[in-house]
Amino acid sequence: AFVAHCIVQGLLLCYVVPLLGKTAPEDDSHEVTFAEVAHHKACTWFTANPVHCLRSKHIYHHQPACQAFVLGKEHHMKVNQAIGCFFEEEKPAKEEAAK
Repeated sequence: AFVAHCIVQGLLLCYVVPLLGKTAPEDDSHEVTFAEVAHHKACTWFTANPVHCLRSKHIYHHQPACQAFVLGKEHHMKVNQAIGCFFEEEKPAKEEAAK
């Protein structure tokens, strides 16, 4: 009974489950480069990895070094295309104090 169960289970996994799975989207034609995405998104693989940012600053002495991503502090990030940092945002204007 156990062997029959294993055979039926294997056949179901091989033949039935793929029929029930999702199909791949047909519109995979547009390719976007990392630089294009990183120009608009502050949080990338490089900036979200604090070890990479520390290594950039203290071991490789990049100028400017890779800045770690901190939500709300994106305006501190500097562009250095040589190390994969493409995001830059202008410093936000100071809000006027309420009178």
